[in-house]
Amino acid sequence: MSIILLPILALVVAGLLGWIWPLTAGIIRTRRGNKSVGLIVFGGIWSALSLLPMAIIGIGIFTALQYASTYDVSEFSATEYENPTAEIVVPYKSESDFTATSSHDNSRYRFRSTNGTFIVPASTLTPQSYSISAIDEKGKTWTASWFFHSHTGSDELNLETNSTLEMNVGPPLNIIATRKDIAEGKQHINITVTDSSGNKVSLRAQQAPSIEILDKEENIVWTHKLSYG
Repeated sequence: MSIILLPILALVVAGLLGWIWPLTAGIIRTRRGNKSVGLIVFGGIWSALSLLPMAIIGIGIFTALQYASTYDVSEFSATEYENPTAEIVVPYKSESDFTATSSHDNSRYRFRSTNGTFIVPASTLTPQSYSISAIDEKGKTWTASWFFHSHTGSDELNLETNSTLEMNVGPPLNIIATRKDIAEGKQHINITVTDSSGNKVSLRAQQAPSIEILDKEENIVWTHKLSYG
């Protein structure tokens, strides 16, 4: 694969930067008394045409780096962290995790809790996600996730040293199914999950759950296994 890519990369570089030679050569020849307007014009046109693809490549690289940085998450350890800390308290008092970017060092951290209290850096936090897990009576693990970029009022959390902030997210969860006729014999069913504050929740199971539709007599008339949990 690398043998094929190297010549292609060389051609791309030559196409983007090849204008340097005629432009430089034309300028040097002109300064020595040998007018080379053709080389200068040719190099100038070539450089102008290469600006757009170079800008597109630059924007692409910058976007890719920004996109990759959103997945760079460090586990936060309160015992190893040497700077001032604060607390975030949530209603759910069991296993949960919370990811946010701290203004202290612009790092993205994953905070974990088993009692509803997160120890975090005393700084301005920009939250990204919050998730909880629980096991039902059949032994199936369910995970509920919140993604804060879609929430209003959750852009920043300002925490001073030793302060405590309550974050009102978590169960109980409300599951609402809506039905709409789309064609004869066909219906569209939409399932929405929200928490007690109206925040949207992504609810997934360890194994994809099934949905059952009952008639007025509570007889099962249709069963479907959800594709993505």
